Amino acid sequence: MKKLFTARWAPFFGGLIGIVAFSAFTRAEVVAHARLGDVREGWEGEQMPGNVSWEQDGQLSITFPPAGDQPPQPGMYALWQADSAFADGAFTGNYLQADVAFIGFDFRAVGAFPRNGLRVELWSGTQHMYSELLPRIPSLGDWHRLLIRVDDRVAGGWLPADDELFHAVLANVDAVRIYVGHSYTDGAVYQLDHVFLGRSHRTTGLRMSDGRPAIQWEGLLNLGASAGAVSAYQVETTTNISARVWTPVEHIDVLADGTAEWTLPEESDHEGAMRFFRLKAQ
Repeated sequence: MKKLFTARWAPFFGGLIGIVAFSAFTRAEVVAHARLGDVREGWEGEQMPGNVSWEQDGQLSITFPPAGDQPPQPGMYALWQADSAFADGAFTGNYLQADVAFIGFDFRAVGAFPRNGLRVELWSGTQHMYSELLPRIPSLGDWHRLLIRVDDRVAGGWLPADDELFHAVLANVDAVRIYVGHSYTDGAVYQLDHVFLGRSHRTTGLRMSDGRPAIQWEGLLNLGASAGAVSAYQVETTTNISARVWTPVEHIDVLADGTAEWTLPEESDHEGAMRFFRLKAQ
């Protein structure tokens, strides 16, 4: 999720001519959160086809049977799901009325990427949509926290590309499924943890810190870590929003209560062009 603010510096007063913070949401919090380690918290595994090994060692671990010489098959995958009967229905309902902005989870691939894909699916009766996440896993052996927008169909990568279906499903989500495909590499292991729904964070204030303006946020994710996966946020900047080219400035730390503060750095060119900043979840 992203929030924008603008800044222009002046040499006098060592400070700020103008800074504006924008937030489209009035609430910011985690709506639902499930650990998949020691207890399943209502999430159930579905094996298609069978013989998928589910092992819980602090996170959910998935190991497929040896592939042997068989060619890749589209149906070789594992599902982990929550519906209205599981997890007290915490992951189901009307996402639009609840102002749900994103769904996410932690994922780790060891040995090989899942050749048959990695995606999250939202179901409403017989209708469903999905977002393919495999391109967002840059490395093997590392935990990655994945955030999928549900307040914007295009930004969330939801398919089929149909606004009517998108809103119909969000208005009555009755099942959430995480789909992990077979890698066809013997010994590959996939791990999941920290499935969550959340509303967008918001900018809550500005203050001066040692003569520099400091921006304050609340409602940031701080769900704990999966052996290294953290709730990472990065401040980015640009001088041209329409160009959609953003330059990373620095990562910020999220406190236990979900708040954070960032102080604007020293500017080498106080008479430079207007600069825009945004806070982006990684």
